[in-house]
Amino acid sequence: MTRPQLDLFLGAASKFAAGLFFSAYFLEIIFSPFVSLVTIMGACASWPSFRASKGRLVGRCLSEIIGLVDDENRSPSMSEHVFLSYCRVDRERVSELRQALIDAGFCVWWDQDILPGQDWRREIKRALKNAHALVACFSENTAKRDRSGIFPELRDAIGIYRELAPGETFIIPVRLDPCAIPDLDIDSTRDLTDLQYLDLFPGSAWSEGVSALVRSLERTRGRP
Repeated sequence: MTRPQLDLFLGAASKFAAGLFFSAYFLEIIFSPFVSLVTIMGACASWPSFRASKGRLVGRCLSEIIGLVDDENRSPSMSEHVFLSYCRVDRERVSELRQALIDAGFCVWWDQDILPGQDWRREIKRALKNAHALVACFSENTAKRDRSGIFPELRDAIGIYRELAPGETFIIPVRLDPCAIPDLDIDSTRDLTDLQYLDLFPGSAWSEGVSALVRSLERTRGRP
């Protein structure tokens, strides 16, 4: 169900709930000889608060129900989100990028979504499997490190990329500052440096860079 369809459905459901609310009052008026004018006035007076509070409650409940149905019907291989891969010391800058992508309407996964007690390796692999794109954030910090969590994530992402049809986009390299892109092999003729990268620096290039990234990510949505 698309977002506009969901909003339309929730709006109709809220109006239906409001109708039931008023019906209860009118039934009480019809069948009870002791109902006074105060009851009617109370019904009318409570309508704005019902619409503001109860309507939102109904909407949230319906959203959760629909979400549960979607979870049951969702294919395990359906692409759901953008996977953010980065060096931990760059978390603050990557957090800004994450928020920008969320504001653009994307569901974004990063390692901060792993809950205490979860098997983090398993969660990362599952998140990669359910991603429609991986945004790899590189910086001088990445270039200085011999070991980082970003490297095994990139190797797994390359494995997924190899299975896609020629011309498909999955790994999008992003540079946070002037740095080298690691030359991890994609296949016998290509490595990661052959993929077009995007610069999000200097600060004046941020908005334009994010817009270009959004356009690229839009092309990856809906891939099974």
